[in-house]
Amino acid sequence: MSNKQRKSRTWGYARVSTEDQDLRHQMQALEEYGCKEIFEEKQSGKDMHREQLKWLKLVLEPGDKVVVTKLDRLGRNLVELEELVSGFEEQGVELVCLHQPVDFKSANGRMMFRMMAAFAQMESELASERTKRGMDAARNAGKQLGAVRKRDLWERDDPKRAKAIIKDCADPGMSMNAIAKKYGITNATLRKNWADELKDAGKMKLR
Repeated sequence: MSNKQRKSRTWGYARVSTEDQDLRHQMQALEEYGCKEIFEEKQSGKDMHREQLKWLKLVLEPGDKVVVTKLDRLGRNLVELEELVSGFEEQGVELVCLHQPVDFKSANGRMMFRMMAAFAQMESELASERTKRGMDAARNAGKQLGAVRKRDLWERDDPKRAKAIIKDCADPGMSMNAIAKKYGITNATLRKNWADELKDAGKMKLR
């Protein structure tokens, strides 16, 4: 089938940086535009090896359209963004940015694109610097960094539950599977939070 006979397709691409963020708003905007197929990614924009973006590039053909809500969904690296835009253009694929309309075919449009991409990259770097300063300040203040352990939460909010699980860990008749099921957690969470108690009871090798 020739390119003229083939019906062009509209592909959506949605990305958030972590598993904790929500894709729904991007998905809704892309669906309202008319995207029937949407590639969903949960990966940092700084990561050059995004699997869903890689798959999207493989299915594109001349005449197709790629739709994103904002340029920084494609990436926050100016060099990478320019490579993507140039690659789409060479392939005959149109790029549509819903919330930052840019005419990539004109000189003014390309200049605007570079400015927006540069600002996105700068904001990403500033955010990283703010995060680093905040972490340094927390360390200097003696605060513990990282995710709060489930054990710490239970000891703070539900001390009876916390004491009960320690008791069960010491009980020879309670396997790790039984303890995990009883408290609605996984064996991995159990090992991570109550390793000492499990070792003392000789249960760490049980699954």
